[in-house]
Amino acid sequence: MSLQLVIDAYTTLLQPFSALETLTGARLSLLDVLGALRLALIMRQLKDGNYDSVPAHKQKERESHSFFKDLCVLMVVVYGGEAFTAPWLGLAPSFLTSPTVPLLFTAAHVAVHVLPTVPPLSLELELPLTILDGMTRTLLLTELVPGMLLNSQHSAINSSPFGLCLGSLLLANGGFFFVNLFSMLNPSGFALATPTELQQYGWTTLDLWVAPIITGLHALFTQPASQPFWQTANYYLNPYLKPMNDRLRPAGEPDREMIRAVCAVVLASAFAVRALKNFGPEYQNRGKVSTKQAKTSRSAPKQWAN
Repeated sequence: MSLQLVIDAYTTLLQPFSALETLTGARLSLLDVLGALRLALIMRQLKDGNYDSVPAHKQKERESHSFFKDLCVLMVVVYGGEAFTAPWLGLAPSFLTSPTVPLLFTAAHVAVHVLPTVPPLSLELELPLTILDGMTRTLLLTELVPGMLLNSQHSAINSSPFGLCLGSLLLANGGFFFVNLFSMLNPSGFALATPTELQQYGWTTLDLWVAPIITGLHALFTQPASQPFWQTANYYLNPYLKPMNDRLRPAGEPDREMIRAVCAVVLASAFAVRALKNFGPEYQNRGKVSTKQAKTSRSAPKQWAN
């Protein structure tokens, strides 16, 4: 994937809707809308998948679908990490200061909720969408998360590289952690449970690792002024990073668009590998079944009309 293509895609997709900005002052882009719709779709797919997996003899235990409950769960995913960490950073949660993003996700939830059905999670759907996932997650991990942590009122936090990486982990994954902790997607209702991330091998979850890694990678090349650690680390790693430094830091100044594009490609590649791992075997099995059915239909005796 050409990095220039990614840069051009960001330039196009991040253009704000001028009419909306003029009328309401809300600054939203097409990428914001696509990201909100993508998350709303995933939540609907997970919910429907859990409902469909309930055995026939237990279907009476399922709760009825609730628009408001599903919306609240979506908001927990979006704001759970921020609501948990913002008080420690000395910052007001963004959902208390502006209604723009909450209304965007509400509209996305409405758009997905009114659909009669949605396609289930599959390789054919997830693999192409890894590009969008990589781009939207990169914005979260390289702009929104560092923006909060580096603007903390506590100097001990905004100057800490460890705090930057740990904060990225908490902010990016806190929402789904609470959803899993309270089994919010359980068809039979909320219940306390061990979150997936704390179960055996839960630490290998890709989303946990990419948050601090991508935020750290971005900081290594952008080198925020309040954290000299990253400049020192880049200096000592320069013998190994020189080709990347020449490309990402021409004349010693960070090319932020290029750095963001690299992070997006890394994330999209990681998500593509995960999609192949999770849905590849099922895709192959469907292919084998289809081939077997085709052979059976060809070998079946033809019925000729009299």
